[in-house]
Amino acid sequence: MSPETRSSTPVPLSVLLCRDCCCGTYRKHYGFNHRQQEIDLKAAVTEAGGKLLRVNCLDACSHSNVVVLRTQNHGRIWFGGLADEASHEALVAFVRAGARGEIPPSLRHLQFTPTPANEEVERRCNLRGIPVY
Repeated sequence: MSPETRSSTPVPLSVLLCRDCCCGTYRKHYGFNHRQQEIDLKAAVTEAGGKLLRVNCLDACSHSNVVVLRTQNHGRIWFGGLADEASHEALVAFVRAGARGEIPPSLRHLQFTPTPANEEVERRCNLRGIPVY
């Protein structure tokens, strides 16, 4: 596949996984396996034909353990507080299905509206060529 084809063909799903000061730390979410969360999300998004992108900070620290799904069907979906097995399993299943269809009820309460500052930080991730929908 040529570089031109690669860069112009969007992936159907991108998952931004925040991992910095509070997201993904045992200090804030003791007992949750953050490493396994990343492994499981990577497997699920790969199976769905997408990409997992680990980012330093999305500036949504009050929500902690933040994941942004960039989808063709729903646009951007922001989730926070993903630090328990039930929400983790629900997110992995939703991602594995390509984040198509309705957002599962077990994830809706974790969905939040990003601030303009959050959105600006997320948009800056595009400087690395991450597709946006």
